[in-house]
Amino acid sequence: MATYCEYLAAKYLQTPTIANNEVLTMHAEAKKGTGSVYCYDTTDVGRIFSSPITYNKGGSVVRVLHYLLGDSLFFQVLKEYQTKFAFKTASTNDFRLLVNEVSKQNFDTFFDTWIYKRGWPTYNAKWNQKDSLFYMQMSQDNYEETTNLFDIKLPVRMVFTDGSDSTIYVRQKDALSFHTFLTSKRVQSVSIDQESWILKNVTLKFDPTLNGNSEILAEPTAWIYPNPVHDKLFVGSDRQEIKAITIWDYTGKLVLKEKLNGNNWVDVSNLFDGIYMIEMELKQGSSIHEAFLVNHR
Repeated sequence: MATYCEYLAAKYLQTPTIANNEVLTMHAEAKKGTGSVYCYDTTDVGRIFSSPITYNKGGSVVRVLHYLLGDSLFFQVLKEYQTKFAFKTASTNDFRLLVNEVSKQNFDTFFDTWIYKRGWPTYNAKWNQKDSLFYMQMSQDNYEETTNLFDIKLPVRMVFTDGSDSTIYVRQKDALSFHTFLTSKRVQSVSIDQESWILKNVTLKFDPTLNGNSEILAEPTAWIYPNPVHDKLFVGSDRQEIKAITIWDYTGKLVLKEKLNGNNWVDVSNLFDGIYMIEMELKQGSSIHEAFLVNHR
């Protein structure tokens, strides 16, 4: 936590360049070590005070948590943590329980994969566009603990030929996944997690051979657009009709639930600005979750 607070101090008290360098240095130093953030051998003093694992990987993992919670909930967690455990000793499990309590979400899997187990994700991604369909295929590896795969929504920024841009959130939880999105603009370039929220290795390339036939190995996917959105949010699936949607805000509060009855959009103009999660229920019973941003400005 202390290492990540150095980044926060740079962000709010210094310059964006200094803050960005803090993150890049923290990630680079974290990759020099091996092992879990959680220290299982408390008799190993060198491990307890390991700069790569305890401090830099620990700080990097807190940054991932910040990304998942958002500013409001993250700083609320820090405030509650300081108040509840002032002049006391707190364990990792105490922190886990507090995060779940404040967020009203279950972060047990996050703590398991990022803190109690080893490694970080390595992503290999490629993309292509055919007319109005944007394709992305992504694989995930963890070279330190191969069975420990990470379930996270990666921010993917598309820059279009007209100079505008849009960010989509691609959920990567398996070793291999295929995603299809609908866009009316021509994509010029693509980047993944440009703000370095997530400790990772990533390679990304354009592949003109990638198309809808590549998805035979993957589960059904869905797309939402535009993102950010201010009035109509359009939804679609690569294989099945979406029969209903459910939307929660970042606190987990249900804000909208309705059947689409053949429509391909939902009105979100009455929602406040912020990050939301949408569940799209497919006709055959499965469902897909995506995150989106409402911005009326």
